[in-house]
Amino acid sequence: MKSIFFGSTAVPLKPALIEFINNRSDIPKLEKLDFFIEVMKTDASLKAVEYAGRYFTMDTNLKIKPLAIDYLLNWWSEHRKDYENPAPEPK
Repeated sequence: MKSIFFGSTAVPLKPALIEFINNRSDIPKLEKLDFFIEVMKTDASLKAVEYAGRYFTMDTNLKIKPLAIDYLLNWWSEHRKDYENPAPEPK
């Protein structure tokens, strides 16, 4: 998803695009989280990385600073499987 939407986006628009993707209800949570991780890993814009980290921590209920990139990348590598097949919500 990152290369399709984000590759040619002007730097000042990247935070808005990250926010837009986060607010979409038709994009699965796993895809959003993978997108945020990809932005944190590869994007040169500190503001875009901070926004991706902010939404990643909000969506995963982590209580850590959004620019703790190494921690977030390690956490995701250990916990991604928990988001692939989430437990059904109680009724």
